[in-house]
Amino acid sequence: MRNRTFVRAQRKHWALSQNELARLLNRSPARLSRYESGEDPPDLETVLGLQVMFGTAPRRLFPSLYSTTEEAVMRRAAEFDLQLAGKIGYTADRQRRLLQAMALRAGHPPQAE
Repeated sequence: MRNRTFVRAQRKHWALSQNELARLLNRSPARLSRYESGEDPPDLETVLGLQVMFGTAPRRLFPSLYSTTEEAVMRRAAEFDLQLAGKIGYTADRQRRLLQAMALRAGHPPQAE
């Protein structure tokens, strides 16, 4: 499945050739092409390198990949929330706060207790 990316747009905005950007990222032009087309997901070092160069958050460069990842993490967070049901104490409270903050960042309204 191809994921929408904005790497090519950023590269062109800064007048970089594919070879030049690949060299800056220490990647092959073929691999960069797969990242740009959304054919392959980038590795963490590449994602961080792109943020260093362009000052653009990964969620903006790889919105489809970010969305897919966010949905998967939020599904697991909902399962974790169910496991916290009935638990009390400092640890459970901290964990619930984390889950609430995650929900807000993901644009999900907090659940009523």
